[in-house]
Amino acid sequence: MVNFCNRFVASIGGLSSLVQLAVAATFSSTGQTVVLDGTSYYIPPSIVATIPASAFGPLKGPCGKSGGLLPLTVIKTGSLGYSAKELSMDITDFTTTDDVYAPGFAEGM
Repeated sequence: MVNFCNRFVASIGGLSSLVQLAVAATFSSTGQTVVLDGTSYYIPPSIVATIPASAFGPLKGPCGKSGGLLPLTVIKTGSLGYSAKELSMDITDFTTTDDVYAPGFAEGM
């Protein structure tokens, strides 16, 4: 009986050492990989810019469900009269000329 108790105490002591080792460990992000339209994309750990959630209006819901990430396309227009036809042409151009563009990026346009 005494032998069992000594082993139990020794086991607890060993567990304590393991816990101390785990607490001493340092964790850091190395980025993450996400999948959009069946294609994997790497997102580096450093944030380049942020857009306040209030700017997304109805897109806040999908943004919150994806860990705060939202596929996004930014289009620079040359005039205030940018039409739906021009938008469609730009998306077609992105799809055919940009090797990393996917239709899912239009979700946050």
